[in-house]
Amino acid sequence: MSQQRTLTIAQVNPTVGAIEANKQLILSYYDEAKQAGTDLVIYPEMVLVGYPAEDLVRKPAFCQKAYAALEELANHTDGGPGMIIGAPLMKNGVVYNSSFLLADGVIKATRLKHHLPNYGVFDEKRVFEAGPMPEPVAFRDMILGMMTCEDMWFEDVSQHLVDQGAEILIAPHGSPFAINKKDERLTHGKQRVSETGVALVMNNLVGGQDELVFDGTSFVLNGAGELVAQL
Repeated sequence: MSQQRTLTIAQVNPTVGAIEANKQLILSYYDEAKQAGTDLVIYPEMVLVGYPAEDLVRKPAFCQKAYAALEELANHTDGGPGMIIGAPLMKNGVVYNSSFLLADGVIKATRLKHHLPNYGVFDEKRVFEAGPMPEPVAFRDMILGMMTCEDMWFEDVSQHLVDQGAEILIAPHGSPFAINKKDERLTHGKQRVSETGVALVMNNLVGGQDELVFDGTSFVLNGAGELVAQL
């Protein structure tokens, strides 16, 4: 990075299935961050459709509506900050849990979740297809390593991203509350930084969805693995 950049963590509480309401929620935080002069607003995993959306993401009309909302959100980035948005992507009848970089008025990049959790409350292998190893994304003078939730919990994704030139790791999460889960997330984040020497931003959902509670506790680690911000 050739100069200092400002990133904003938007730790929000979306509603499952409520695409239009979630879009307005995203824009309310985006407008506030834009006024503050940020460069990039980072949202949690699947923020546009809520998480877990379960079988909704297997409905073509639902995914089409989500993608149309993404395009509308992208329009707002023309002349303003970028956004990282989590949403489903359906291609040829196959659905991926995806993170999108919206910038300069367009959907600039799409990165697909590589590791799909399928234990405890997670059922992702039933509704999603695993994506390939993600590649870094150029945004202004930054090289971003975008990895979605479970991808932060394994060494291979972050190491690949940094090997390919990523300067910062960004990990949107939809990680529910459990006893000691906050410490577990932080431990995995510190392991990824220790292995790569690159700063990491984790942004988790907050709020409730049926029997699940998302406890936020988003954090930022610098390149030395030190906790520099904790929500």
